[in-house]
Amino acid sequence: MRKQHVVTVLAPEQQAGQIRAALTRRQALVGLGAGAAALALAACGTSGPQQSSGSSSTPAALNGDQVEGQLVIGNYADYISEDNVSAFTDAVGPEVRIVTYSSGLEMISALASGSADYDIVVPGPSETVQLIERGLLRQLDKSLLPNITNIRPGVMGLEYDPENQYAIPKAVGVAAFWWNTATVQGSPTSLAEVFDLIKANPEAKVNFFSGAKETFTLALAAIGKPIGSTDPADIEAAKQLLISVKPMIDSFGADELEGGTTGSIDICMGYNYIAKQINAGGGQQVQFLLPETGSTEYFIDNWAIAGSAKNPVAAHKFIDYVCAPEPAGEEMNATGTLVPVEGIEPFVEPGLIDDPTINIPPALLEKYEILLATPEYLDVVTKAYDEFRAA
Repeated sequence: MRKQHVVTVLAPEQQAGQIRAALTRRQALVGLGAGAAALALAACGTSGPQQSSGSSSTPAALNGDQVEGQLVIGNYADYISEDNVSAFTDAVGPEVRIVTYSSGLEMISALASGSADYDIVVPGPSETVQLIERGLLRQLDKSLLPNITNIRPGVMGLEYDPENQYAIPKAVGVAAFWWNTATVQGSPTSLAEVFDLIKANPEAKVNFFSGAKETFTLALAAIGKPIGSTDPADIEAAKQLLISVKPMIDSFGADELEGGTTGSIDICMGYNYIAKQINAGGGQQVQFLLPETGSTEYFIDNWAIAGSAKNPVAAHKFIDYVCAPEPAGEEMNATGTLVPVEGIEPFVEPGLIDDPTINIPPALLEKYEILLATPEYLDVVTKAYDEFRAA
């Protein structure tokens, strides 16, 4: 009989059920966009223990035979396979408690203040950089992670953690546009062509992100500029592109899953896995753009171990467990996002593994960019976004 694990939601009691039922990883990030500057300030501010860049010391080697009896995983709601959690407890022993947070800001603040007992957390690239700089992550003992050799090479050794000393890729996705194939005429192959598509379909109901960071990331990519550019000329050109379609935009930050499923959105800034969910609902069919020319943003969410982890051996064991092909396949089935582990094909549902918008071809992924959102970038795009909305 499988042991049960506990899920804790950090929220006011009256809101916990709603968040548990409705919050998804990418919806949390869309919501975070408007407060991205606050996230950068939280990482650089005065609250919580202050640690300088490089303050983390290499921890003493762990004894892999001494596995603790508990494990606390901090994560977004609905972003882990419960079957894997139960199977891990059966196979390895630790009782697992999952504590869900609604944003990277919440997670970083909890670690910085010492109010959370997370062993494992799930940061994106910018969050990983901030956590490393503040000394809030534990360096990984790779002798306890033999299965990381299964991770696709193309998502390892990236700028935010060049030697993967702190973070191991968990999931990969793409931000771009999707459109309703029944109501929108055209087949764009780049972000730039989507802006033309919007102008060519004036009756289409168009939804854009509500956050400055997410919106300008795609606008910069559409004009062929680096997605983290702070060059004033690049920011101005991206703003003018956005202003050129503003009269056609019907909503900002609408629920893309609901809008796509009900047909109340025809063209949408969105995420690949949400488009997949819309099509899986059996109603309106949408096409998600994987740019064949030009670039776009892709995200990598990571497994990482908190510097304050009380159960570091169990944390290493879990990360290693989900980097094996069969559990990795189960993670992909459960979350609907690409788990970049080689050899998972026999264990993934055909509708996911055979869909290039989810199982993104490495050759395309190499063209796309990860955004490391610096405070300077957030400042300039927030100002430009406000000007765009006021135009």
